[in-house]
Amino acid sequence: MNYSESTIRRRAYSIGYRAEKGFQHFGQFVCHDSCGDRFTGYMVKG
Repeated sequence: MNYSESTIRRRAYSIGYRAEKGFQHFGQFVCHDSCGDRFTGYMVKG
Protein backbone atom coordinates (compact mmCIF):
# COMPACT_ATOMS: atom_id res chain seq x y z
CA MET A 1 0.00 0.00 0.00
CA ASN A 2 1.13 3.53 -0.74
CA TYR A 3 -0.12 6.38 1.38
CA SER A 4 0.11 10.09 0.73
CA GLU A 5 2.35 12.17 2.94
CA SER A 6 -0.63 13.92 4.53
CA THR A 7 -2.17 10.56 5.48
CA ILE A 8 1.06 9.39 7.10
CA ARG A 9 1.36 12.64 9.05
CA ARG A 10 -2.28 12.59 10.13
CA ARG A 11 -2.18 8.96 11.29
CA ALA A 12 1.08 9.47 13.17
CA TYR A 13 -0.27 12.59 14.88
CA SER A 14 -3.48 10.83 15.90
CA ILE A 15 -1.52 8.24 17.92
CA GLY A 16 0.90 10.73 19.47
CA TYR A 17 3.81 10.65 17.00
CA ARG A 18 5.25 13.04 14.44
CA ALA A 19 6.32 12.06 10.91
CA GLU A 20 8.96 14.04 9.03
CA LYS A 21 10.04 13.58 5.43
CA GLY A 22 13.67 13.94 4.48
CA PHE A 23 16.64 12.36 2.77
CA GLN A 24 18.07 9.03 3.88
CA HIS A 25 21.49 9.32 5.47
CA PHE A 26 24.26 6.83 6.06
CA GLY A 27 26.24 8.42 8.83
CA GLN A 28 26.81 11.99 7.69
CA PHE A 29 26.36 11.23 3.97
CA VAL A 30 23.13 11.38 1.95
CA CYS A 31 22.35 8.13 0.05
CA HIS A 32 22.11 8.35 -3.76
CA ASP A 33 20.89 5.92 -6.41
CA SER A 34 22.81 5.04 -9.59
CA CYS A 35 21.45 8.17 -11.35
CA GLY A 36 22.63 10.49 -8.59
CA ASP A 37 19.14 11.14 -7.17
CA ARG A 38 18.80 11.26 -3.40
CA PHE A 39 16.64 8.68 -1.62
CA THR A 40 13.78 10.14 0.38
CA GLY A 41 12.28 8.61 3.47
CA TYR A 42 10.26 9.27 6.60
CA MET A 43 11.28 9.53 10.24
CA VAL A 44 8.68 8.89 12.90
CA LYS A 45 9.35 10.56 16.25
CA GLY A 46 7.49 9.82 19.45
